[in-house]
Amino acid sequence: MRFTNSVFLIISLIILFSFTAIAQETEAVVVDEVVVQVNDSVITLSSINRELRNAIEGIMQQDKKSEAEAKAIVDGKMGQLIANMINEELLFQRGKEMGVEKTVEARINERFLGMMREFNLKSLDELYAAMRSQGVEPDALREDFRKRYTQDEVWRNQVDSVIYWGSTDKELKEYYEKNADKFKTPATITISEIFLSFAGRDKATVIEKAKQLAAQLRGGANFETVAVANSDRP
Repeated sequence: MRFTNSVFLIISLIILFSFTAIAQETEAVVVDEVVVQVNDSVITLSSINRELRNAIEGIMQQDKKSEAEAKAIVDGKMGQLIANMINEELLFQRGKEMGVEKTVEARINERFLGMMREFNLKSLDELYAAMRSQGVEPDALREDFRKRYTQDEVWRNQVDSVIYWGSTDKELKEYYEKNADKFKTPATITISEIFLSFAGRDKATVIEKAKQLAAQLRGGANFETVAVANSDRP
């Protein structure tokens, strides 16, 4: 993957000058400017603000935080968020260099066709109309899929194929023999029981109850339910 000096130079400028300006940006004011140049592409202020907003809304929904709490969390991870955006752009560029466009477009089309089948729609136009009615722009969603699937292909071809599938059977065997202890776990036994105590009880009565419970379980009764109701210990 190619990094240019301009990436690091502009990142440094961001750290020194831009974070406060971004944090103070409000939705009432729309400002767009280049914040980071990644080789021949750029990351704009508006795209960063969009990611910030998505992150804030995600925290509000998943963690049940207030908007102010969510914003404080996201502001504390501003550098990490921008670094992630740079990494994603580099992966996307690498995918283009590898020529994965046809594979990616085929996956995108299949995804949209799957949504059509899921919602029993007859055409893409109907699907697009349904998306827009929910505030989702189809072209924006396609672009999101395009970046995500391109990154997947890069990882699959450049990482997974090397790390997981690049070793020979001989190499795997030699590694196992040298590290056999890493693949061993202590033997364990798990017991699920319904314990009926004889203490202070008529032995025959307890045995009869045990037979009745066994019959219930063999007949399909839920073991956990029967155990909670009848066992004399957890």
